[in-house]
Amino acid sequence: MLWFTSAYIQATKHSFRSIAQRSVTAVSMVQFKGLETRTEGATPTEGGMTLYLKAGPDGISVGDCPFAHYVRIVLEEKGLEYDLKPSTKPPLKPKNKEALEAAEEAVSGLFPSIAKYLKHTPDGDSDDSAKKADLEFSLAKLENHLSQTNGPYLTGSSMALVDCSLSPKLYHMQTGLEAFKSNAIDISSQFPAISSYMETVFARPSFQGTLYPKDVVVWGWGNARK
Repeated sequence: MLWFTSAYIQATKHSFRSIAQRSVTAVSMVQFKGLETRTEGATPTEGGMTLYLKAGPDGISVGDCPFAHYVRIVLEEKGLEYDLKPSTKPPLKPKNKEALEAAEEAVSGLFPSIAKYLKHTPDGDSDDSAKKADLEFSLAKLENHLSQTNGPYLTGSSMALVDCSLSPKLYHMQTGLEAFKSNAIDISSQFPAISSYMETVFARPSFQGTLYPKDVVVWGWGNARK
């Protein structure tokens, strides 16, 4: 399921290239360095793909979003089947723009802090301690936001795209802290709101249905630490 509107892309502060790449390559269909044809053919996931996009003035026809147009061109070039669902109500888009902006500010810089800390070797040296402190600073910012949010998710009572983006990163952090850092940051005691948030989003069927083993996460970060 994909949704693209120019206003929404600006509001979420994500580049279209990044969003499209994460969404479409998730089903192993698009290579953004070119439109190479794979020898085995491009195969969509079972059930096909649905592209939610901005509707036109009548509310039901295809609208004028250039980003959705871009994705459709790629899908056509790859010869992939998909359904169009023009809509005036984007899935997972928070109604409150201020809540979205506050959520994105709360998570800004978090994943770079996670990556720098998990990749650093040797563990426990002065640079490692500094990177740990940077991560704790980013986590404190997120903790403060979640403590003030009226609901279990980043923007309130409903799951939003920003939650979809954050939850895998927290899964990597949780796994990496255990595997490489001897849980030097105790999330449950130091950041209880984040711990509760993780339990909530990790339990969602969408997360569980797309989960890969912790061993795979350890393998990936282990390669990055070499």
